[in-house]
Amino acid sequence: MGGFLAIKDKKLKQYNLGYLGISEDIAFPLYRNFYFGLNLGFYIKSKQDSRVGSAFSFGEKAFLGIRWGWGNLELFVRHFSNGGLKTPNVGYNFAGLAMGWLY
Repeated sequence: MGGFLAIKDKKLKQYNLGYLGISEDIAFPLYRNFYFGLNLGFYIKSKQDSRVGSAFSFGEKAFLGIRWGWGNLELFVRHFSNGGLKTPNVGYNFAGLAMGWLY
């Protein structure tokens, strides 16, 4: 779903951003415990910014992961933009590592 980033420093407060979204992961098995997947979603942000000129944006993610008994580890790349609906539309690109566990 969504998230919220809050920075209390007055100089950095302009970067505070709330968002709400819906997305879906589709994972495909590879060799043994390895898998890869894709994600597509849409999001509403609390405000526009200098990189994405609309509150509405799309998000895409590609990931490669491994499962083991109690969890998983994923390497991913993610992109957010408004799909050219409004300028500016520079977008955001991220790479990261995610870990999950079963409980």
